Amino acid sequence: MLRHLAAFTVESQLIAASLSAAILCLGWWAYCRCSRENGKHASASVQRSHEAAVVSLTLFLVSCAYSTTVRNAIAAWAGQLAVVPAVLVLGAAALLPLSFESIFPSAAASGPVAPLLPSAAATARLIRSRRSVFPKDYNGASVPRAAIERALEAANWAPTHGKTEAWRFTVFAGGQRIAQLEEAKLRALHEQLPPDQLPAALEKMERKRKDVAKVSHIIAIVVKRVRNAKGSLMPAWEETCSVACAVQNMHLSLTAEGFACYWSSGGVGGWAEAEAIRSLVGADGAVEGERDQVLGWFYVGCSSRMDFYKGRRGPIADKVTWLESE
Repeated sequence: MLRHLAAFTVESQLIAASLSAAILCLGWWAYCRCSRENGKHASASVQRSHEAAVVSLTLFLVSCAYSTTVRNAIAAWAGQLAVVPAVLVLGAAALLPLSFESIFPSAAASGPVAPLLPSAAATARLIRSRRSVFPKDYNGASVPRAAIERALEAANWAPTHGKTEAWRFTVFAGGQRIAQLEEAKLRALHEQLPPDQLPAALEKMERKRKDVAKVSHIIAIVVKRVRNAKGSLMPAWEETCSVACAVQNMHLSLTAEGFACYWSSGGVGGWAEAEAIRSLVGADGAVEGERDQVLGWFYVGCSSRMDFYKGRRGPIADKVTWLESE
């Protein structure tokens, strides 16, 4: 077998290797092209596979151009030995622009270069997969801090009118910190509620204690009242909408990683208004008499029951009115 391998010249081995690489890259490119529409690959994968295929084909042609065996074989057939390398090299040169056009598009390109984004189908699938999963269905496993940080970074890219970036988050990570929040809530209930309402609130809190114990992180959601660059306050409702968008970004990020989430409004307008709670979550500021606002609590955990949560929506056509020009 070694004698058979030795019979191949270095140039023949180079040709075989470059041809094999070209075939593999072409297969990769075809796969990426077919699967992009199904949301499995972004445009970047198609672009990279296309460039790899073209470069591999170019190497194959250049190898052939400088191969004595190939030149002699073609010359015996064509009778023009000197023309063969030039033809092959010109063919390789013609392929190179196809590779680099996507990197350096010309001004005369027919349209903009596709951004490195997931397909519309993949984006829609993620949005439709988002669920509010109750903490009772969490299993107590911890969510990695890196996943929480990625979700918070996604939240940071919410729309913000006036560039105020009014979202603020306090992350209670793990049982000890979550217990700290629960203790603050208990004190607030004792301070705020009249004697006839306190027993029911305490009973509800005790009933949910076992569910809270399954939660990995609780993230306090706060609207921070801040001035814009011109020194003005944006309308409170706009800032609230902005923070809600940030929470949605966070929820989608964690959904994409397979984690369970739930936005609770518990205590908003009630025990969450206690000064101790406000101080704990950084909602103790005020500008021109307008105080920061606690919008609720974002529960994060792991669950094996997420598939039991089925999303249902009525037809969008029932909720849209089109006013079209003739």
